[in-house]
Amino acid sequence: MAPGGEFRAAAKEAMKQPHCHVVLGDRPVNITLYRALEALGPWTKLKFFVALLFSFQPITKEQIEEMKKTDFLEKLLVSMAGEHPELTRILLDERDQYLARSIWEATGMEEYLKAQALRPNSTSEIHNPSNIEESVVQHRKNIDQSSDYSLDGIAHSSERDNFLNDPSPPHLSCCSHWPPTSILPRVVVAVVGIGHVAGIRKVWSTVNTIKKHELCVLLEPPLSWRIFKWSLRGVLISLVAGVVYGVCRCSYMFGSFVYNRLL
Repeated sequence: MAPGGEFRAAAKEAMKQPHCHVVLGDRPVNITLYRALEALGPWTKLKFFVALLFSFQPITKEQIEEMKKTDFLEKLLVSMAGEHPELTRILLDERDQYLARSIWEATGMEEYLKAQALRPNSTSEIHNPSNIEESVVQHRKNIDQSSDYSLDGIAHSSERDNFLNDPSPPHLSCCSHWPPTSILPRVVVAVVGIGHVAGIRKVWSTVNTIKKHELCVLLEPPLSWRIFKWSLRGVLISLVAGVVYGVCRCSYMFGSFVYNRLL
C-alpha cells in the first residue's frame, strides 16, 4: 500500500455513507515541521539533515511487513527518542494530543459540555470523560422517544432544537449542518497511523484539558540558531561575491591576454 493509502481508502468509503462527515483531525503539516525544526539547535539540525541525506536504502517487502508491527514502531520511536528527543515530542507526542482532541471534539462532547453549562437546571459540573459518558447516557434516556427524526437524523422536538443555540464549529462540518449535541451518541471512526494509537490512548483520560491552540503556536527560534542563520547567509553572500569577482577578473585577464597577443 502506498503511503497514506489507508486514509484515502477511509475517505473514499466515508463518501459512500449518507450524511457522513469527514474531519481532517491532524495538525497542519507546516506547523508541525516548523515547530520541529525550530526546536532543534544548529548542530542538531546539521546532523539530522546529514543523516537524512545519507540514510536512503532500498526497502524490501519483509522490512515493510516488519514495519507494520506495533513492537517495531515502538522500538523505532525509542531509538529516535534517544537521538532526537525534541523531534519525538513534537512529531509524536504533540500530534497524539492533537489527534485525541480532534476525535473528542468530533464525538460532540465539547458542544455537550458547553450546552450543559448553559442549562438553567444544571446542578453539577462534568470534569472527566467518565462523568461525561454517564451524563450523556442519562440524557439520552430522558429524551422523548416519540419525537420523529428527519432524514439527516435531527429531531423536530423543541427540546432538541433549542438544546444548543450555537451552531457546531464550521470546520467540523463538511455539509450544511452538524448534528446537535441532543443527537448522541455520534458514531465516530478515527483512522490514524498505528504509531499514534498508544499515545492517543494514553492522553484520552485527560483529553478535555488539551488546548489545540497551544500546540499550534510557532516557536521563537533560539538565539544560537538566528546567529548561525545570519552567519551562514553572510558566508554564502561572500562566496557568491568571490565567485563573481573571480569570474570577472579571469575574463578580464583572458581578454587582455588575447588582445595583447593579437596586437
